[in-house]
Amino acid sequence: MAIGWFDLSLVMLAAFTGTATIAVLWRLFDFYGDTKQAAAATDPKAIGFLLHDGLVVDLTPAGSLLMLRHCDGDPTAHDVLTALEHDFPNLTDMVDQLQPAADFTLRSSTNRQSTLTARNVRGRVQLQLTGETDIVVSSLVHEVNAHDQSELQTLRTVSNQSDQIMWQCGHDGQTLWGNQAYFDLADRLDPAELGSATLSSRNIFPALSENQNEDASHIRTSIRAPKTEVDQWFDIAIHRADDVISYFATDVSLLVQAQDSQRKFMQSLSQTFAQLSIGLAIFDRRRQLATFNPALLDMTSLNFEFMSARPTIDMFLDMLRERRILPEPKNYSNWRDQFLALEAAAKDGSYCEHWNLTDGQTFRVTGKPHPDGGFALLFEDISAEVSLTRRFRAEIETGQAVLDQMEPAIAVFSNAGTMVMINNTYADMWDADITRLTDTSGLRQEISKWQDRLTPTSASLNLRDAADQIGSRRPWSQTAVFDDGRMLRCSAKPISGGMTLVQFHPPSRQSTPSLQKVMSIDMALSRAKV
Repeated sequence: MAIGWFDLSLVMLAAFTGTATIAVLWRLFDFYGDTKQAAAATDPKAIGFLLHDGLVVDLTPAGSLLMLRHCDGDPTAHDVLTALEHDFPNLTDMVDQLQPAADFTLRSSTNRQSTLTARNVRGRVQLQLTGETDIVVSSLVHEVNAHDQSELQTLRTVSNQSDQIMWQCGHDGQTLWGNQAYFDLADRLDPAELGSATLSSRNIFPALSENQNEDASHIRTSIRAPKTEVDQWFDIAIHRADDVISYFATDVSLLVQAQDSQRKFMQSLSQTFAQLSIGLAIFDRRRQLATFNPALLDMTSLNFEFMSARPTIDMFLDMLRERRILPEPKNYSNWRDQFLALEAAAKDGSYCEHWNLTDGQTFRVTGKPHPDGGFALLFEDISAEVSLTRRFRAEIETGQAVLDQMEPAIAVFSNAGTMVMINNTYADMWDADITRLTDTSGLRQEISKWQDRLTPTSASLNLRDAADQIGSRRPWSQTAVFDDGRMLRCSAKPISGGMTLVQFHPPSRQSTPSLQKVMSIDMALSRAKV
């Protein structure tokens, strides 16, 4: 055999590197020769494999075609043996037991004209099918073609029945392929130019033509059909491969309309919140601030940058405490527990407290539950209301103290006949409970008491008539006699608000002897009363 270029290279390399290098290269050459030998590439219909350490070192085109039926990616030695065991049972066990330089031949169990020869060449197993392999290959080709045609038809059916718009374009903008949804949309937009009869070079989405050279993988764009005033929105996914660009468009018009409605609603809600004088802070289910209004910033002096960063409820309350908006606790060790209690009470709507601040302001803070596990805090400045209430309470207490210092027994009745105010003298004289006036006391009940203690005269009837008068009323006064003989001057006069002031003036302590005799208990009067 003539010396080839590879042999000549080895000889020349030996002169410079020595025999060790030649040994390595010679093993590579030997392996290369075995590979070509095992593949049997001279016959395009031959089925041959070369296996080594669980890998497929080489295989013929017909062998590659055979493996298309059994695996999707590159085949392994296990895949090859498994595929061949259909016609040659126990092949895997026989190959595992094949010794170096040994070989065996098997006849197909399904086609007696086909045989399989296996040889162990320096640890590499060479497999080659002989006989009527062209029948096998033709059958495989037909099977693969039928499978491809079936899969192609399935893909066409699925793509044409899909509501998603799919098409492919070249980098020059020419439409290469489109499904039925694509051409239906093209017909609606421009039947003359973009109809399903032709593949147009014009893109039905202008935004894609403008961004054709960009690397965007997803865009949202809108188109408007002729004679309509409503935009149709699409989310388009873009996949670039070699010279083809694939597009997948999904109609999201309803989603865009919902988002637009939500945005307008939130804007309207924000404008409404901005006009409120009550401070508002809404926290979501993650305990982060979701919404607030300007009134809250004015009331708490918190800066906009801090609030727009969406702080948690803990950070928000810490900042309020730093600004002295929170009432100072008596026990700092359970400060965090108070935060948790506030949050829990706000979520179930039971939190409502008055925060009395060090500068004299008073906030009414109310917690309200919010959808999706959130909650809202409402801050209302009630400083003026509290101040007015305190002033009224002080005035009432002062008026009550003045009444208690007056000698006559005084009672005030409303227009409805309810007792609203008495002094201590009246409580002692008529056995009244000054702490339960509006609950059990009224004009009718008090008249009954008066009639029980006064002698039968017209004074009690006149008192009732004076208190029952509606419209213009006149003051009234009359003298009555207690059941113990004491003289009382009873008077009733109208006051503001439709109320009536009733007074009982006891006699002077320094009475004349004749008056003292009259004031003594008269047994005849007592018997007459009984």
